[in-house]
Amino acid sequence: MTFNMGLFKRLICLMVLMALIVPLTHGAEQSEIKTNYRATEKYYQSMMSPSSLPIAQLQQFIHYLPKGGDIHHHYVGALYAETYLDWVEKKGYCIHRTNFQIETQVVKGSEDATQECISASLVRADTLFYTRLLQHWSDKDFDNAQPADLQFFSTFAYFFPIAYAFNQEGLQILKSRAQDENLQYIETTFQIAPSRGSKASNYKNHLLGSQEDLRINEALESSFQELQQDQDFQQAIRDYVESIDILFSQINDSAFTIKAQAYALRNEEPNAFFERLYAAFVASQKSSNIVGVNIVGPENEFVSMRDYALQMKMARFLKQKFPKARLSFHAGELALGMVPPEDLRNHITQAVRIAGVERIGHGLDIVYERNFNELMQEMKQKKIAVEINLTSNEFIAKIAGQSHPIILYAKNGVPIVISSDDEGVSRGSISQEYLLYLSRYKPSYSTLKKTIYNSISYSFLSEQEKATQIQLLDDKFARFEKQIALLQ
Repeated sequence: MTFNMGLFKRLICLMVLMALIVPLTHGAEQSEIKTNYRATEKYYQSMMSPSSLPIAQLQQFIHYLPKGGDIHHHYVGALYAETYLDWVEKKGYCIHRTNFQIETQVVKGSEDATQECISASLVRADTLFYTRLLQHWSDKDFDNAQPADLQFFSTFAYFFPIAYAFNQEGLQILKSRAQDENLQYIETTFQIAPSRGSKASNYKNHLLGSQEDLRINEALESSFQELQQDQDFQQAIRDYVESIDILFSQINDSAFTIKAQAYALRNEEPNAFFERLYAAFVASQKSSNIVGVNIVGPENEFVSMRDYALQMKMARFLKQKFPKARLSFHAGELALGMVPPEDLRNHITQAVRIAGVERIGHGLDIVYERNFNELMQEMKQKKIAVEINLTSNEFIAKIAGQSHPIILYAKNGVPIVISSDDEGVSRGSISQEYLLYLSRYKPSYSTLKKTIYNSISYSFLSEQEKATQIQLLDDKFARFEKQIALLQ
């Protein structure tokens, strides 16, 4: 082959030219991105400036706003009552006329509308009964006939018999809703971790009668070894993990990701609680689809209050056994009046300093915690984020507006994220949560964006997965801000 010096020179010149053009192109793109950002910021500020906010315009802005992730989310509570009624119909089950409970007996043949237990079709045909069912199965039209927290938490018992009957369909509903609201990631408490039931170790009295960490750790170590060696229980944990892996792998794609937190229920007796918490820790280490461990349930119930310190010590014990486990606990979902003042003093503190959590769910009672300024500085330094759930906070604890500690967290540099909690029960959406955030607290546009990015940065995704999600969010904001800029 003959060497062509002329062609070689032309290739060199082309390469030099391309090397010059690429930075110029990149620079132009960056300039456009900055211009669009400033235009969006100006548009946003124009909505925030009036004393009377243009709510409809703000809603439109929020609908298209990229929202990153929803990392305080409950699968069962996120589905609307109407979906559960659809599933009752698919199963052929019936609804009891007097207590609104699902009965799993199958309705056969022709129905008499006067029956005690009626089909979903007859429920829908009776407008009054249908409305009352929605009021029992959610917070719809709540009128203070019973305490708000009791109303909220009691809804789950109504639809729980059907809650996991159509998991694939339920997850697809959540995915479709998320994509409609420009939400790309959900981190959900999907299904409670398994326990051994009647086989549970019986160390309740020993643990409750002791405040000595040594005695508690000895008892926990004994139970831990027993659980490690229980092959049936280990298989139950593997089955739990496998079921989540199968379901989530069919939902996740390049545009949307959902991950699970395994969880324990805080109002179970210590033996059952520890076994579920153990199972949650183990499960979180066995699958990339299970990214964290949580503790859920009404924090002001008797067992939850009695055992709170013990439960935090159980979490500390298991964290030592599984140091890579990621923890986000519901803590401080309390208000004065729900419990005596002395019971508001240390729940967030113990979650942070004993259990070693990376995120706090709710964190409402922060101003009642002893030395709360020091605690918030510690949370800032350790980058412990607080998951803010404005709708459920207002409903359950009657904390809203300028009474909400979101103001203190922001002022003290504690990272926050906006999340939905149980949007089906609350009959809301992640967009509604952002509307409350913007209309009540009027953050700057830069603060709003930071809060949205926090939902990815403080998620329990791997670093590689976070990088992918942040790039996706970058692209979404670039398109969003370009569209807003065109409105100027």
